[in-house]
Amino acid sequence: MDKEFFDKLEAKYPDLTPNEKILCALVHLNLNAKEIASITSRTYRSVSMAKTRLKKKFGCPPDRRLYDFLMQLQRAIHD
Repeated sequence: MDKEFFDKLEAKYPDLTPNEKILCALVHLNLNAKEIASITSRTYRSVSMAKTRLKKKFGCPPDRRLYDFLMQLQRAIHD
């Protein structure tokens, strides 16, 4: 994982919970909701809902993938 990315994420969104940070890390690895549910022992539905809430917290448009949003944030760090 990219420490700079997570430092920037925490700086930009300081109110992220530990579970939201873990979700960001798993999405950053390009895992889908089914894979994340399996890894975290949660249901697919609860992971999907958590991703939706996280997108709202980030102000990400509903039609945009969370992975794409996080990758854009990472690119902004390295530019």
